[in-house]
Parts: sequence; C-alpha cells; structure tokens
Amino acid sequence: MFSLIRRELPLFTTFFFSSLGFGGMQMARPLFSASFGASLMMIAFVSTASAVASLLGAPVAGWLSDRWGRRPLVITGLLVRVVTGFASFAAGGYWEFLIYECIGSFGLSFWNTGISVIVADVIAPENRGRAIALRTASARLGVLCGPFLSGILAEIFGIRSIFLLNAGSKMVALLIFMAYIRETRPDRAAPGTAGAPAKPERLPLSTFFKRPFAVLALTSFVIYMVSQGGAFESLFPVHATGAAGLSTVQIGWGLSLLNLVSFLISFPGGMLTDRYGRKPVLLPGLLLLGLGTALLSGISSVWMVMLSLFVLGMGDGLSTGATLVLAMDMAPPQHRGMFLGIWMFIDRLGGVLAPIVMGSVAQVFGIPAAFMTVTGCMVVAFGVMWLLGPETRARRRPAAAP
Repeated sequence: MFSLIRRELPLFTTFFFSSLGFGGMQMARPLFSASFGASLMMIAFVSTASAVASLLGAPVAGWLSDRWGRRPLVITGLLVRVVTGFASFAAGGYWEFLIYECIGSFGLSFWNTGISVIVADVIAPENRGRAIALRTASARLGVLCGPFLSGILAEIFGIRSIFLLNAGSKMVALLIFMAYIRETRPDRAAPGTAGAPAKPERLPLSTFFKRPFAVLALTSFVIYMVSQGGAFESLFPVHATGAAGLSTVQIGWGLSLLNLVSFLISFPGGMLTDRYGRKPVLLPGLLLLGLGTALLSGISSVWMVMLSLFVLGMGDGLSTGATLVLAMDMAPPQHRGMFLGIWMFIDRLGGVLAPIVMGSVAQVFGIPAAFMTVTGCMVVAFGVMWLLGPETRARRRPAAAP
C-alpha cells in the first residue's frame, strides 16, 4: 500500500484538489441562483441541468480518450472547468450562470472519465482495489474540507468567492497533472506496418448487451440512485427535518458522518477487494445500502438518523469502489475509454432519474415509501449480482523458482 502511495502520489493528489470545491458548489449553486430571484423550480434546475451535462459528456469523453489520448482529454476538461468557474464568479444573471455551469459540468466529465481511464491503465489488476480506495479517500478528503473552506470564504467575501475556490482548486489539479502525469493510452502500431491492421478494431456494440456488462450496469445504476446523490440528496433533508425534527446543523453533521465513514471504510474495502474478490465486497455493500435506506424510511429521532447514515456510509465505501474496480477489470485495454465512458453514462443515469422517480413515489405514497422503493431496488441488484455477476479478481502468479 505505501509503495503504491509513493509511486502514484501526484495522481492521488489531483483527486483531492479537484474535489475540494465540490462540497462548496452544492451550497453555492442554489444560493447564488436564489440571489437572482429564481423560483424554487429554477434553483433545482441548475443542479439537474449540470448533472445531465455531465451525463452526456461521459460517453463522448470515453470515445475521445481512445482516439485523442488521456492527457489532452483531462487537461481540456480541467481547463474548461477553471474558465467556467471564473465566468460563474462574474455572472450577472441566472441564465448566464446556468450556461456556465452546464459547460463546466460537461468539461468536468472529461476529467472524471479520462482520469478513471488513466488509473485503469497504470494500476495492475491485482492492485486496483487499493488504488481505487486511495482515489476515493483522496476525493472524500477534498469533499470533507471543501464545505468548511467555502463557508469561511462565503462569510468573509460573499457567496461568489466559492466559485473562485472551485476554479482555483481545479487549477492546482491541472498544474499537478500537467507536471507529473504522462500519457497512458496503449500505443497502436501505425497502419500499414507489419502485423498492424489498416484501421484499429472498433469495440463491438454487442459488448454492452452481454450479461457481464448488463449486470454491472444495473448494479451501478441502483447504487448511484442513493450513494452519489439521487433520491438521498433530494429527499433526505426534507425527511430528516419533518420526521425526526433535525435542524440544518444536525443534517450537516449527519452528512459529514456519512462521508467520514465512507472515507474510513474505503481503505479496508479496497484491500479486501484485491484479496478476496470484487463480489465478496460488493454484495455486502449492496446489503448495507439497502439496510440504510430501509432505516431512513422509519426515522423518528436524531439517533436513528445517525445510525442510518452510518450504515449508508459503510455501504457506500464498499460498493462504489468495488463497482469501479469491476468496470476497470472488464474494460478492453484498447477500448478502455469507450467502455468506461458508456458505463459512467449508465452509472450517472441513476442519479439523474432517481429524483424524478422517487419524487413521484414520495408525492403519491410519502417519503418513507420512496426510500423503501430504493431498498427494493437494492435487493434486486444484490440478487442479480450474486447469481449472475462476474468475478474478475486477478490472482497473483507465484514467483518463479530461481
């Protein structure tokens, strides 16, 4: 583990700085939109539109990373987010701000996809669990620090200063990346040379209709419904306030607890993923996510809320890393970008659709029924992964006798 940290420290550092402004942006977007007199619907639309832009950018980024290269893709994505961050700081109206945020989110999807492909390129399969754990921990640390810094800046300099923090942190990540991270795309022999095809083979479309990918896509879709926003981000604050009487401060502490538990569990989760396999870690993670959402449906006190978030944090720390490792294992080396781009599109689709579907369920049957619906989806994903899911762990080869 320590040798991996030393070798890939610049790579993991970029995750910290790229995530530093994320937590603050969750606060800045709605407050800044409200400052222009936007309605509640239009305030929520900023986050939705940004999520859709990121969703659409993932497959485009995957396609470009295989043909254009990983470095140009990541550099472009970070640069776009830096420029739009400064533009959002200077925005003079709601629609101008919305356009900047959508462009920035589209560019940021280039970073997210390209850097994931680089991790898959440079990390051996037998070490991917630990590498993803370190990536997750670095990003989570940035998310934990971001809101604290953003709150101080907003208090002293105003809400616009959060956009400068977001742009500045992305700039630091960009400079580190340009200085230390090399191009990792597998070299292709020039067309016409001996043994080289006239054109690179394309990734068969049938790859995305085979059972292994279908199971992975379903599992990732369901996890993203709750662990990265989705129904949880849309419904939890309202539910915690109404059903358990939590204040905004207590809700903030609860979210910090969730992120902290996920941060702490990611290290042992990554080591277990490499040692015992992807499914033995992913399956308990799905069960814990299902249990956490079931507990949330019946909350009535602050302690029940904290218990639910603790369980969700454990499930998030185990499941999100295991699914990413599984996707990297399944990706063909020559088409890794396209494969991961399509997978990320489906992965994030859960976060985009979940608020709509779960919001409709909550409107008709109540918020507890919405969380129980998520629990049911988790149970289905667990059963499908258990019975039909692939195991891709690479076994270490025994050392050759001298």
